[in-house]
Amino acid sequence: MGTLAIKGSRISYLSHLSEVSHEMDIQQASAATINESLRKFGIEGHWDKVPFMLDLQGGRLVDLFDLKEAWPIDGVLSTNGASAVVKGSLGGSNFEEMYSLHVQINGDRLSVLNEILKTDLPDSAPFMVVADVLQNTQAINLNNIQGKLGSSDISGQLSVQTQDTRQKLIGAFTADVIQINDFIKNCSWIPPSLLGGGKEQARGAG
Repeated sequence: MGTLAIKGSRISYLSHLSEVSHEMDIQQASAATINESLRKFGIEGHWDKVPFMLDLQGGRLVDLFDLKEAWPIDGVLSTNGASAVVKGSLGGSNFEEMYSLHVQINGDRLSVLNEILKTDLPDSAPFMVVADVLQNTQAINLNNIQGKLGSSDISGQLSVQTQDTRQKLIGAFTADVIQINDFIKNCSWIPPSLLGGGKEQARGAG
């Protein structure tokens, strides 16, 4: 029983695949005992200069080295304009199952993910994505996907097959409403007939 506190630390990571270096500056971190099997973790700092905060309730760190029993996860990761809520477990009695998680991601606009994901997503309406994520030795499966971007929405499922040297994507999605101007805030270059003036909506499945 007790609490561990860390302040002013720096961790560097170099990927042997891409040879890209990453750095995490930890302003403060803590680990506290909840009961015999559960711990509460907190980290506040920067990942590649992007501020983040993590609040997590999980199992004992030593149990991560032997995941014969499921290691519980219940946490929130937040950064500039976006947050992710994750609940589920790692490992378990089924040795083929690596993790099973329920994930919800919310953000003010898609472009808030650019810094941390190193992408070039556009400004957009606020977004939300919910999915049940399961990884086993053969695939990463995203089930019960529900996505919303402004007034546009999409639902479905996606499987990333990983058993071969090349990945294979299998998915099925439906969309009740899609509005182009939800995806890009500055739509001055798009013909008004495609935007629909906020009334006409593209509907369909695919």
